[in-house]
Amino acid sequence: MGYTKILNMAKIGQVLAFEQIVLFSLAVSIFIATYFIFNSYTSVYAEFAEYDQLEQIKETVANSILSLLLSTNSSSSIVVKIPKFAGQKPYFIALRENGLYVYVRNGRESFSNLYFMNKTYTFKKSTILSGRGKLIIYKTGNSIILK
Repeated sequence: MGYTKILNMAKIGQVLAFEQIVLFSLAVSIFIATYFIFNSYTSVYAEFAEYDQLEQIKETVANSILSLLLSTNSSSSIVVKIPKFAGQKPYFIALRENGLYVYVRNGRESFSNLYFMNKTYTFKKSTILSGRGKLIIYKTGNSIILK
């Protein structure tokens, strides 16, 4: 009778140990699942923020170009302060014949046709990296260039 009592106590000890292992495994799996869920949400929101920042930068530069185009001076320039990063990444501002592009290396971009002012003005091809924190827009006659 004493031997079965010892066996029953050993089984109870094994059950308790197994129970603790299962609870610990469950807690670890919940922690890992929560980490991956929040990590995926963070990356999605970072992409949205990057795109919104590119849009805001494009609007700022486009408005500066348009205000320069509307000035009566045939030769003038304007300095525009720009953020050094969009979505924690450096970005490019490119003026092309058909309009203004603001983009990062991964392919995300924002485009403005500058209200088709390319029919009246010549947009000289130029590309600026955001690292300087500013860009200069020059208007000479009917030509616009970024530096």
